[in-house]
Amino acid sequence: MAKSAAALGLLLVLYIVTSAYLGAVTTEPQARATGFGAAPVKTSGGSDRAQVSLKAPREAVLAAGAPSGDPTVAITTNGPVVSATVDGTTYTLPVTFNWAAGSQHTVSVLNTTSAATDTRYMFFGWTGYAASASAHLSFVVTGDGQLTANYRKQLFDTFEFESADGVSVIPSSVTLLGPSGPVSVPVRGRVWLDANSNYSLVGVIWSNITVGPAVQSYTTLVTKDLTTTYKIPLTIYRDTIKVTDIFGLPFRGASVTITGANGSQTSHLTDGRGVVSVELPLGTYSADVLYFGVRVSSRDNSLGSHNVDVSLPLNYPTILALTVSLGTYGDYLVRRGMKRRQQDAEPFLVQEAS
Repeated sequence: MAKSAAALGLLLVLYIVTSAYLGAVTTEPQARATGFGAAPVKTSGGSDRAQVSLKAPREAVLAAGAPSGDPTVAITTNGPVVSATVDGTTYTLPVTFNWAAGSQHTVSVLNTTSAATDTRYMFFGWTGYAASASAHLSFVVTGDGQLTANYRKQLFDTFEFESADGVSVIPSSVTLLGPSGPVSVPVRGRVWLDANSNYSLVGVIWSNITVGPAVQSYTTLVTKDLTTTYKIPLTIYRDTIKVTDIFGLPFRGASVTITGANGSQTSHLTDGRGVVSVELPLGTYSADVLYFGVRVSSRDNSLGSHNVDVSLPLNYPTILALTVSLGTYGDYLVRRGMKRRQQDAEPFLVQEAS
């Protein structure tokens, strides 16, 4: 009986020890595996149910502590190679940034970029993420977007002007109206214009009066994609005044005072052919011819060139000059006749003396 009790006691002790050991193995991995990537613990000497491991989705673990992605802002241009200064640093466009939402940034570009001596690109505004006509822009990031620097291609074109008769003239003022508004053409005739655009010739001033193109097709110009020289005839016409006497002989040195459509006056002396030629705006004129106190007037208000013959009568100075000339010539004839008669009578006078 005592032996049986001892055996039962030993078995009870073994059971308690065994139970305690198995319980420690089962609970130990749970205490260690408190984070992602803890190594699984495997027991030896037990069944598969004693093997313990911890597995969790990687995305779920990362999402808990990682911030969401920053907005993407792309800065581009429609022009050629363009440099931009972004937050004080220079970049060649296009360039892309990832900025935190709510952050403020600045960007600036040049107003003009020159591809050649007669070609350039002119900045005219930002579009897209923010809009502004200024080359310097400040903005706050609110989300993904694109910011574009817009440029126009411009050409250094040349304008030459001439009268309707092909005589070169230099207007004091020339104004064109283009897609960006009025453009003044300098006296030298060279000006920057947008390529492939329409321009209207709205104002040309020459000799203090407004003139226009002599050919209607020059009222509107369409610029090309290459530098061009435009030669435009204007409503400036040559008026020619010829001064003669009643016999059709030219008067040299006659004074001709011409008043143009603008009210300005100019005076000239007739040349050896009795002619004075001037370029006049619109061609309309009023002329006064003065010669030895005799004045003759002529005028024409029609548009275009004029060839005018002005006839002066024989005036007192002319008659006096002719009288003097005739008197001198008559005296010459009388003296010549007397001398001839004297020569004819000399033989007879000599014979009588002998």
